[in-house]
Amino acid sequence: MLVVGCYRGKSLLSWKIKRETNSPISHVSIIQLPDDTLNPADGVRVNVLYRALETCPVYEAWREGVVCRRGIGDGHTPYTPIELLRIESSVRVPEAEIIRDLDRIVAAGTRYDWIGLLRYKLRINRDNPDRMFCSELLHHVLGTRGIFLVRRAEPHKVSPGDIYRSALLRELWTTYTEKRAARPVNASEGAARPKTAVSRRPALVYPSATLAGALSPADTLTGDGSGRCLPDFDPFNPQKERFA
Repeated sequence: MLVVGCYRGKSLLSWKIKRETNSPISHVSIIQLPDDTLNPADGVRVNVLYRALETCPVYEAWREGVVCRRGIGDGHTPYTPIELLRIESSVRVPEAEIIRDLDRIVAAGTRYDWIGLLRYKLRINRDNPDRMFCSELLHHVLGTRGIFLVRRAEPHKVSPGDIYRSALLRELWTTYTEKRAARPVNASEGAARPKTAVSRRPALVYPSATLAGALSPADTLTGDGSGRCLPDFDPFNPQKERFA
């Protein structure tokens, strides 16, 4: 099961990206979760999801270039909110082919497109096929397989906010990073990869017809008895501008 991770970054660069793109999202990635994470009858299987988030493959274009990490917290500021969005497309999502394409890009040593960020800001219509930034990677890989999150747009013109507002994405879960993990990994390293710790506190979940009535009030809180919601999120105002 492939989902799109949308990060509300806290760094200075993240703030600049959000400001320039007029979006709450500064970064996006492709995350591979177990197929049984979502049960059509019962909704999200929380135990399966949280175990998977510790070691699941995360493909993203970040400072080191296009990498495959293990765990959602690897390489990001602790307590960065992340929205997990599932893909709803009339076209079948060819997961195996997409993963092969991503592994090929990682193995090629594709570097991060810092100049591309500047070209995006200055509206310069020029692309470097040997470099990519995060949203460009997603749009390129999924578009190659017939899934266009942003229609009529070239990959190097797509921002994280454009991905986030795609009509093909639906809320699955909201969580956040807690601990900073070690390093990017290569697909060839197999099972011998570092583990990324993820918070065991229940994450916020958006209300939905599937989950309505299935969760207690404590499931939307920090779980520490304080009654506080997780940082930067209001469960009653989940910023629906994506579908405006």
